[in-house]
Amino acid sequence: MNAPRLDPTGQLWRAMTANSEETLDKYRTSSSATRKETRRILDGALVEVEPRSLEGQALAYLVGRLDQINIDEGG
Repeated sequence: MNAPRLDPTGQLWRAMTANSEETLDKYRTSSSATRKETRRILDGALVEVEPRSLEGQALAYLVGRLDQINIDEGG
């Protein structure tokens, strides 16, 4: 099954990037399923926004931080 296309004007990923430290804290303590869903949302949003825009840069930064958490935790 394909994931639905995300609306680039969607508020969920915008809230995650606007509150990145809160998102990172929640990600650190979340379940594997929640982590996968978080990444699905953010990865989908990355496809929908202009990579060089401020939003694209904020998304890329947040995804990179999530990856670092996974690496630090051995995952």
